[in-house]
Amino acid sequence: MRDLGKCGTKVATNIIIDYVVDGEVIHNMNEDWLNEHFDYWSWNPYFDGNWDYQKAEERFKKYIK
Repeated sequence: MRDLGKCGTKVATNIIIDYVVDGEVIHNMNEDWLNEHFDYWSWNPYFDGNWDYQKAEERFKKYIK
């Protein structure tokens, strides 16, 4: 990733958040770290494998103000 950035390639990622691992909810990554390593990134709430528009809207309200 860093080598690509040095060559002028734009580097982006999609961060999956709010999923459960061994009973613990995993939240957002550190935004400063993301800004240092990526030209663009976005949050993507995890939907437990099922798309639910209302659930998506509620989760995005947490991150987009």
